[in-house]
Amino acid sequence: MTAAMAIVLSLVCALAHAAPPVKWRDASGVWHYGDAAPADLDRGAAAERAGDYTAAARELLDWAQRGDARAQARLAELYLEGRGVPRDERTGAEWLRRAAQAGYAAAQLRYAELLELGRGTGADPRAALQLLKSAAGQGYAPAQTRLAERLLEGRDGRPDAVAAARLFEAAAAAGDAGAQFRLGQLLLRGEGITPSVETAAEYLRAAVAQGHAGAKQELAELVFAGRVREPGPERALQLLQEAADAGLPAAQTSLGLLYLQGRRVAVDAARAARWLAAAAAAGDALAQFSLAGLYAEGKGVAADPAAAFRWYAAAAESGHARAQFELAEAYAAGRGTAPDPHTAYLWYERAARQGLASAQVRVGEALLRGLGVPADPLLAAQSYRAAAEAGHPQAQLALGLLLLNGRGVARDPALAAVWLKRAAEQGATLAQVALGILHASGNGLPRDDTQAARWYARAAQGRQPWGELLLGLAAIGGRGVVTEPVQGAGLVRRAAERGLATAQFVYARLCAEGVGMARDLDCAYRWYDLAALAGHPSAAAARDALAPQLGPEALRAARRAAREWRPADG
Repeated sequence: MTAAMAIVLSLVCALAHAAPPVKWRDASGVWHYGDAAPADLDRGAAAERAGDYTAAARELLDWAQRGDARAQARLAELYLEGRGVPRDERTGAEWLRRAAQAGYAAAQLRYAELLELGRGTGADPRAALQLLKSAAGQGYAPAQTRLAERLLEGRDGRPDAVAAARLFEAAAAAGDAGAQFRLGQLLLRGEGITPSVETAAEYLRAAVAQGHAGAKQELAELVFAGRVREPGPERALQLLQEAADAGLPAAQTSLGLLYLQGRRVAVDAARAARWLAAAAAAGDALAQFSLAGLYAEGKGVAADPAAAFRWYAAAAESGHARAQFELAEAYAAGRGTAPDPHTAYLWYERAARQGLASAQVRVGEALLRGLGVPADPLLAAQSYRAAAEAGHPQAQLALGLLLLNGRGVARDPALAAVWLKRAAEQGATLAQVALGILHASGNGLPRDDTQAARWYARAAQGRQPWGELLLGLAAIGGRGVVTEPVQGAGLVRRAAERGLATAQFVYARLCAEGVGMARDLDCAYRWYDLAALAGHPSAAAARDALAPQLGPEALRAARRAAREWRPADG
C-alpha cells in the first residue's frame, strides 16, 4: 500500500466516525454545512435563558428558517406562549410540525400533544399516536413514559400493562423521574411486572433524588406502612412534607390525615384542616370527604353543616362512595340543606352500586318504608341481601326479619335463623333477642329455653331493653335459668327505665302483684301511667282501674312523678 493510499484510508475512517455535519441555509437561501452548532443558535438559547425573548425569537427564527429542528421547536414554544412574539398557536404548531417531520423526537412528542388537543391545528389522534410511537422508538424517555401511560389506560385499545412496564423500564433506565415513579408503582401492585417492594423502593428513591414529588409521597407511605426501612421515619415525614409543600394534593391529604390521627406527629386538627383544605381545593376526593367530616364535627374548624354539605357533595360527584353516603344522610336529615328524601335515596343508591354495605342497608330501608321512593319489599330484600352477604350485621338482621315474616321474600324461619345468628354473633343485640325468641318458640330452631335465655343475656349485656325484659321474665318464670324473681324484676325495671313501653307495663303489673318485691300500688300506677304516655295499648285502662285504690294525694304524686320522669341513659 502506498503512503498516499494510507492517508486516504485514514481520512475515510476518520470521516466515518465523525459527528454528522450540520446543514443550514442562510438568509439568501444558500445551504451551508458545518461540523458544530451555529453560534447564532447558541446566542438565541442564551437570550431565552436571560429572559430576552425578543432577541431569542429573532435568533431562533433565523436558524429555524435555515432548517434547524431544535430552533424550530424552541421558536414554536415562544409562539405558543406569546413570548418575544405575538401569541399565535397556528404558527407555533406549524414550526413544531416541521421539526417533528425532520425526526426531532422532542418536537414529535410536543406536536403529538397539540394534535391530540386540536391546538393550533386540527385534532388528529391517530397522527398523534404515530408521532408518539416514533419519538418513543428513538429512545426519547419522555415519549416512552407518555406512551406507557396510554398503554396502561387502554386509550388505544385494550390496556397492556406488560408493554407499559417495558416502556417505563426503558425510560427509567434513561433517568426519567416520572418513569421511575410509575415503574415503582407498578412493581408495588404487580401490574404488568413481577411485584417487588424492594425494587419498587429503589426506583422511587431514584426519582426522589431528582425531586419527584409523587415519588417522595409514595416512598414515605411505604416507610410508614413498615414495608421498607429506608430512608427511616423522620426522613419519610420530611419527604411527605416536601411533597405537600410542592403542591401535590395526595401528599397534602396524607399529611393532613397524619395530623388528624396523630400518627408520626402530634395531633393538630387545625393544621390537618389546612392541609386537607389545600388538597380539597385541588379536587382530591379523599381530602374533600375528610374536610367535610371536620366541618360536620367542628374539629380544627368551626362547625358548619353547610360547608360540610358542600364538601361531601364535591367528593360525591367525584365518585367517593362514603361521601355519597354522607351526602345522602345530609339530604335525609336536612343537615346543611333542605330535607329531600328522594335525592337522599338517589345518592344512597349510587353508593350502594359501588358495594358500600351501609348504603345498601339504607336503600333497603327506603324501599321497605317508602322513603323518597315507592315502597317495594322485593327490591328492599335484594338490597338487604347484598349488604348481608358482605357481612353487614344490620342487613343480616333485617333480612332475617323479612324471611321470618315473609315480606318481600318467601317465609323461611330456618333461613331467617341462619341470618339472625350471623348478625347476633357480630353483636347485633336485636338479632340476639330475635334468636332467643326463635329458640323459645321453636320457630325455625329446636325449642330450647336455655339457649333462648343465653341469647337474652347477651342482648342484656349490650343494654338492649328487650333482652333485659325477656331475660327478666325468664328469671321470674324459671325458664332456661334458675328462678330468681327479685333479679328478674330488677331486669324488667332496667328495661322500663330505658323507656321500653312494654317493659313499663310489665313492671307495673309486677308492682301491683308484688312479684319480686313487696306489693306497691303507687309504683304500679306510676309505671302504668308512663306506659300509657309511651303508647302502650292496655296501659291506660289498667292505670284507670287501679286509680280508685289510691288516695287523691297519692294519685297527684304518682302523676307528677310520671310527668317528670326521664329515661335512663344507655
